[in-house]
Amino acid sequence: MLTRRSTTAARTKMLLFIPVVLVCMLCSSKNVFSQGKTWKSNVYVTLANVPDTSWHANIKSYEPIISNPQLVCSEPSGEITRFTVSFQPKGKDFAGPFVTTGSKLTNNPMVVTWLEKLKASGTEKVRMYIEEIHVTYKGEDLTARPIILTITPNNDHSK
Repeated sequence: MLTRRSTTAARTKMLLFIPVVLVCMLCSSKNVFSQGKTWKSNVYVTLANVPDTSWHANIKSYEPIISNPQLVCSEPSGEITRFTVSFQPKGKDFAGPFVTTGSKLTNNPMVVTWLEKLKASGTEKVRMYIEEIHVTYKGEDLTARPIILTITPNNDHSK
């Protein structure tokens, strides 16, 4: 490839090509640098009135969320300081993220508006993402695991 007959430009291209390809592969592959955050502690956050929201839950109504829109920390001395809420209705545009301070979903009026709007529209399947949950525990700001809810009002889960 690199012979005496190669032009200077061809040699330069070849010498630059390999490092550029390696850097691109490193940046785009799933490696230790491209993975999500590691969770710093065993402090878990759940949504009140919704059973088993430690990670992902399926619920059949908006009522548990609307009746008690409170995030609850597994540690009594843990305080939820902020989180983001996003909605993904089936076949529609993504809404959010809506940054919310405190531990109640109702602290951000956009979250309340979207919950009421989705409930009124009767959308078949909605994913609700509660992410970037920051908890102050023992003087440290920790990030808790996200909560993903699949809301399927008046519908069968087998679809």
